[in-house]
Amino acid sequence: MTVSSTGFTTPSLDAQLSRRMGFRPDIERVPVFGLGCAAGVSGFAIASRLARSRPGTVVLFVSIELCTLAFRLDELTRPNIIATALFGDGAAACVLRSGEDGLAEVESTGEHLFPDTLDIMGWKIDDGGFGIVLAQSLPPFAEKELGPAVGGYSGAQRAETGGYRPLHLPSRRHEGAGRDGERAFAGAGHARSRARRACRIWQHVLANHPVRAGAGNPRRVAGAFRDDRHGAGLFGQLRDAAEGGMMWPSIALLAFVTLQRLAELVLARRNTAALLARGAREVAPEHYPTMVALHAGWIIGLWLLAPGRPVALFWFFVFMGLQALRLWVLATLKDRWTTRIIVLPGAPLVRSGPYRLLRHPNYAIVVGEIAVLPFAFGLPLYAIVFSLLNALILYVRVKAENAALKSAMILK
Repeated sequence: MTVSSTGFTTPSLDAQLSRRMGFRPDIERVPVFGLGCAAGVSGFAIASRLARSRPGTVVLFVSIELCTLAFRLDELTRPNIIATALFGDGAAACVLRSGEDGLAEVESTGEHLFPDTLDIMGWKIDDGGFGIVLAQSLPPFAEKELGPAVGGYSGAQRAETGGYRPLHLPSRRHEGAGRDGERAFAGAGHARSRARRACRIWQHVLANHPVRAGAGNPRRVAGAFRDDRHGAGLFGQLRDAAEGGMMWPSIALLAFVTLQRLAELVLARRNTAALLARGAREVAPEHYPTMVALHAGWIIGLWLLAPGRPVALFWFFVFMGLQALRLWVLATLKDRWTTRIIVLPGAPLVRSGPYRLLRHPNYAIVVGEIAVLPFAFGLPLYAIVFSLLNALILYVRVKAENAALKSAMILK
């Protein structure tokens, strides 16, 4: 059984991992999506009921949440920032079965559904992916409604089983809470459950990062799982399955652009050396290191932000169209193409190909690339920032190049 509220895939995670984990083909899969913040607890309750209803059956329960996938750079809103600060990525797994042995026992479970609360917290799904819905009414709602709900569940459990462990809900005031984001979830701390005589829960993260929980002596429990580091590495496999399907398109595109830029630097260096050997001279070389640093920073930043992000097909095809225009420029300039401003005395001004339409077509293509590729990865703010920086560099470069061309025409 797998639960998640931060993403879904078809085939489901259990289907994708079944063969790699060595499961039998007759396993029964129960993928669950949409239980929200309490998905781990609610899913654990369902898994325990499945195990209890079929003695002898082994139930593997896996909870995985990748909250950072839902961070939206195109929506720098207060709910988005608060949600990013509150919710992190994580995964945990537990094996349940009906019997006497085991590290812990599930005594009881229960759920409570609050009516008319669909607009308080959840997801909205649009072209950019998941977007957080986080209403300001959530903290006071939780403070008011959580306690009675837990009390009602405890009472129902007592009537059903004849006894229960009482739950105490102490009130904890947050001192000095500020305004806005600082107090957004202050009310959440007012209601916290604490079981009387409850055992401590110990968490162990081993080599492959599987998470196990047990009650009692932490050293004894840790020893019981000492050899698990040599096992299947469930956490790593879940991570690979969640990321593998989305990683390769973005990485392939970034690798293409990176190799293209490196190849262009090699070509430009060769052409520059040949032109200088023919008596050409370089104009305004002082701005060149800044331009190289800008383009290098643009590529490095995309490698840090873009892997794993979906590639928008529209912007991808626009970018590929720009690459076709870039090849047109290279084919037109031939051995006179370079990344520096090089003036060859006596050489005619190129007026064929794209230079019939624009005076500086290569710069127009670069302007498009700087903006379009981040848009393809859903990074509009990134595109705007680097477009502005590139505009400053191009202002200096075009001004120097126009002056050099004018000087060359006068000398000719």
